Amino acid sequence: MKFVIVTIVVLLTHSYVLIAQCTEQLVLSGEENIVRYGMDTTKNWWAVTEPFSQRYRLTVSGKPTQVFSQITPPVFSPDGEKWAAFAFENGRYFLLRKDTAEMLNCTEVQQIIFSSDSRIMGIALRQETEDVIRFGEREIRVLNRVGQVYISPGGERVAYMIDRAGQKALFIDSREIVQMDEIRPLGFWNDGEFVYAARSGKQWNVFKNKKELTGMISEVGEAAVNQAGSTAAALVRLFNGRWQLMLFSDEYYEPIKGREYEKVSGLILHPHHALAAFKAVLNANPVIVQNTTEYSGGTITGPPQYSSDGKDIFFVGEDTESFVNMNGRRYSLKNQLSANGSYAFAPGRRTIAYSSNSTLIVQDFEKGTMRAGFMTDELIAPRHNRLLKKYETLGRINQRLYLLSCPD
Repeated sequence: MKFVIVTIVVLLTHSYVLIAQCTEQLVLSGEENIVRYGMDTTKNWWAVTEPFSQRYRLTVSGKPTQVFSQITPPVFSPDGEKWAAFAFENGRYFLLRKDTAEMLNCTEVQQIIFSSDSRIMGIALRQETEDVIRFGEREIRVLNRVGQVYISPGGERVAYMIDRAGQKALFIDSREIVQMDEIRPLGFWNDGEFVYAARSGKQWNVFKNKKELTGMISEVGEAAVNQAGSTAAALVRLFNGRWQLMLFSDEYYEPIKGREYEKVSGLILHPHHALAAFKAVLNANPVIVQNTTEYSGGTITGPPQYSSDGKDIFFVGEDTESFVNMNGRRYSLKNQLSANGSYAFAPGRRTIAYSSNSTLIVQDFEKGTMRAGFMTDELIAPRHNRLLKKYETLGRINQRLYLLSCPD
């Protein structure tokens, strides 16, 4: 079988040299029908299976729960050490965690969220007409809550919105911060204040609690706050119709304002520093922008991506050939890759991983070598497991589930 795999991949990739070293592990034996499966960004995998008709079980990293009539995919803490999911059985909702199944007194379950330091978990529920938010040892009850709940980096505060006669009101804990025609929550700052975009009439602004960060603008596109609550960025449309990056950080007294572009998309934030990257179009030419630095794209340019430690920035492009751009340096690929595919990158390495129609493939774009994993019927997008320094994905053959791994 391994000889067949090698032959197929060599024929598909022509001049690339195939190297072995990839492994596979059977994680579900196929005794139960697989309904859904996936991975988090750290080390965990999960699957929802159907052992009996319309009865479901959740397995997280090899540990199964009991069977329920409904069950949701798990939500993981940022460090990967905790998870939680909702389940339903005999008219009752349950909160599932690693070793417990807690019965919930509610008529609807809404959201599970972890603080960015992974210590505090929050849940949002509805009890008849009342909305309930529980985080840590605290509980807040409100009416007409809409949208998502946000927890501060250390889990001390919670932010949410309520609908008030067609307008939106933003609250931190039980204190109203602002009421506007439209509010888009972004996330907590590290001082406990909250960053959001808001519209009054036809004009938008980005605020930190009540402080204006941008001044009046025509529209707020993609926007985000990093996990540490130390950097925020927004792609904003000016009144001249062009788009611009605005980046906010404790390191700078004034926001960083980028060049103006015709189109923008794919905003990402550096995990630690005051850096943001996105895809833009300037004079009909695609570019990748990091703050005010531009990297030339291809005829088709994929979105940028930071490595998990933030030391490298990558994107894939296509013109006369496929290429990877790493930190501004272009590496040509000898095979065709879609610029907008899902790829995993290892920090400090010259490798890229992706799922083909049937297996996990890792290319060293500097050495011109390739590794391929076990052949399966279908796969999900890969991740880089920074703890084990491996690329990983899940693949299914009938009802058997495999964890595929290749060294980075």
